[in-house]
Amino acid sequence: MGKLNFLKTEFPKLTVKLNSDAKGNWGVLNAQQMVEHMSDSVSYATGKK
Repeated sequence: MGKLNFLKTEFPKLTVKLNSDAKGNWGVLNAQQMVEHMSDSVSYATGKK
């Protein structure tokens, strides 16, 4: 599976399963913060920010 396909199809399906307050296995971000971080990263990488 290509990276773009993953971001467009699989990543949204995975995020729906998350509880926004769920803690990760490592790091300090909760699920909501991880999704926001991912969104910002993709925006910067694609030149939209």
